[in-house]
Amino acid sequence: MNKTFVFLLIIILSTACNSETIAKFEITNASSENVDSLYILPDKSKNNFLQMTPGSKALYEIDMTGIAKTDGYYLLSFKLKGKPVVMPFGYFSNGIPQESVTRIFIHRDTVIINPLYKN
Repeated sequence: MNKTFVFLLIIILSTACNSETIAKFEITNASSENVDSLYILPDKSKNNFLQMTPGSKALYEIDMTGIAKTDGYYLLSFKLKGKPVVMPFGYFSNGIPQESVTRIFIHRDTVIINPLYKN
Protein backbone atom coordinates (compact mmCIF):
# COMPACT_ATOMS: atom_id res chain seq x y z
CA MET A 1 0.00 0.00 0.00
CA ASN A 2 2.85 2.42 0.73
CA LYS A 3 4.32 1.83 -2.72
CA THR A 4 0.98 2.66 -4.34
CA PHE A 5 0.64 5.85 -2.30
CA VAL A 6 4.16 7.00 -3.16
CA PHE A 7 3.59 6.20 -6.85
CA LEU A 8 0.34 8.22 -6.93
CA LEU A 9 1.98 11.10 -5.09
CA ILE A 10 4.82 11.22 -7.62
CA ILE A 11 2.37 11.24 -10.54
CA ILE A 12 0.27 14.01 -9.00
CA LEU A 13 3.26 16.19 -8.20
CA SER A 14 4.90 15.74 -11.58
CA THR A 15 1.65 16.57 -13.37
CA ALA A 16 1.05 19.67 -11.24
CA CYS A 17 4.58 20.98 -11.75
CA ASN A 18 4.55 20.62 -15.53
CA SER A 19 1.27 22.38 -16.26
CA GLU A 20 1.35 25.71 -18.06
CA THR A 21 -1.01 28.53 -17.28
CA ILE A 22 -1.81 30.59 -20.37
CA ALA A 23 -4.05 33.67 -20.50
CA LYS A 24 -5.56 34.03 -23.99
CA PHE A 25 -6.81 37.21 -25.64
CA GLU A 26 -8.47 37.57 -29.06
CA ILE A 27 -7.95 41.16 -30.19
CA THR A 28 -9.83 42.87 -33.02
CA ASN A 29 -8.91 46.29 -34.37
CA ALA A 30 -12.39 47.54 -35.21
CA SER A 31 -11.13 51.09 -35.78
CA SER A 32 -10.15 52.71 -39.06
CA GLU A 33 -6.67 53.45 -37.71
CA ASN A 34 -3.51 51.41 -37.14
CA VAL A 35 -2.98 50.16 -33.58
CA ASP A 36 0.67 50.31 -32.57
CA SER A 37 2.77 48.93 -29.70
CA LEU A 38 -0.05 46.87 -28.19
CA TYR A 39 0.80 44.71 -25.19
CA ILE A 40 -0.96 43.31 -22.15
CA LEU A 41 0.61 43.09 -18.70
CA PRO A 42 1.59 41.01 -16.76
CA ASP A 43 3.46 39.76 -19.85
CA LYS A 44 7.05 39.17 -18.81
CA SER A 45 8.40 38.62 -22.34
CA LYS A 46 9.16 42.31 -23.11
CA ASN A 47 9.05 41.48 -26.86
CA ASN A 48 5.38 40.67 -27.26
CA PHE A 49 4.23 43.89 -28.98
CA LEU A 50 1.55 43.82 -31.67
CA GLN A 51 0.93 46.18 -34.55
CA MET A 52 -2.52 45.87 -36.07
CA THR A 53 -3.98 47.28 -39.27
CA PRO A 54 -7.65 48.35 -39.42
CA GLY A 55 -9.99 45.35 -39.35
CA SER A 56 -7.27 42.86 -38.38
CA LYS A 57 -7.49 40.22 -35.65
CA ALA A 58 -4.76 38.71 -33.50
CA LEU A 59 -4.31 36.13 -30.76
CA TYR A 60 -2.24 37.34 -27.79
CA GLU A 61 -1.11 34.85 -25.15
CA ILE A 62 0.55 35.43 -21.80
CA ASP A 63 2.42 32.63 -20.07
CA MET A 64 1.28 33.05 -16.46
CA THR A 65 3.24 30.01 -15.23
CA GLY A 66 6.03 32.09 -13.68
CA ILE A 67 3.76 34.87 -12.37
CA ALA A 68 3.62 35.20 -8.58
CA LYS A 69 0.64 33.34 -7.13
CA THR A 70 -1.24 36.52 -6.24
CA ASP A 71 -4.45 38.21 -7.33
CA GLY A 72 -4.29 40.97 -9.91
CA TYR A 73 -5.60 42.55 -13.06
CA TYR A 74 -4.45 42.95 -16.65
CA LEU A 75 -3.26 46.20 -18.19
CA LEU A 76 -3.91 46.82 -21.89
CA SER A 77 -1.63 49.39 -23.50
CA PHE A 78 -1.42 50.59 -27.10
CA LYS A 79 -1.15 53.67 -29.32
CA LEU A 80 -4.00 54.82 -31.53
CA LYS A 81 -3.40 57.84 -33.80
CA GLY A 82 -0.09 58.29 -31.94
CA LYS A 83 -1.85 58.76 -28.59
CA PRO A 84 -1.23 56.26 -25.76
CA VAL A 85 -4.20 54.32 -24.39
CA VAL A 86 -3.81 52.46 -21.08
CA MET A 87 -6.69 50.48 -19.64
CA PRO A 88 -6.84 48.14 -16.64
CA PHE A 89 -9.28 45.26 -16.99
CA GLY A 90 -10.11 41.71 -15.89
CA TYR A 91 -8.93 39.70 -12.94
CA PHE A 92 -6.72 36.73 -12.19
CA SER A 93 -6.58 34.81 -8.91
CA ASN A 94 -3.47 33.10 -7.56
CA GLY A 95 -1.78 33.79 -10.91
CA ILE A 96 -4.49 31.87 -12.79
CA PRO A 97 -6.81 33.50 -15.35
CA GLN A 98 -10.51 33.18 -14.62
CA GLU A 99 -11.45 33.34 -18.32
CA SER A 100 -10.90 30.76 -21.01
CA VAL A 101 -10.39 33.64 -23.46
CA THR A 102 -10.93 37.40 -23.36
CA ARG A 103 -12.12 39.12 -26.52
CA ILE A 104 -10.96 42.71 -26.95
CA PHE A 105 -12.49 45.02 -29.56
CA ILE A 106 -10.65 48.29 -30.18
CA HIS A 107 -12.81 51.04 -31.67
CA ARG A 108 -11.74 54.60 -32.46
CA ASP A 109 -13.19 55.98 -29.21
CA THR A 110 -13.74 52.97 -26.94
CA VAL A 111 -12.48 49.50 -26.03
CA ILE A 112 -14.92 46.64 -25.44
CA ILE A 113 -13.77 43.77 -23.22
CA ASN A 114 -15.75 40.52 -23.50
CA PRO A 115 -14.48 37.77 -21.16
CA LEU A 116 -15.59 34.19 -21.80
CA TYR A 117 -15.44 32.24 -18.57
CA LYS A 118 -14.39 28.65 -18.06
CA ASN A 119 -17.16 26.14 -17.41
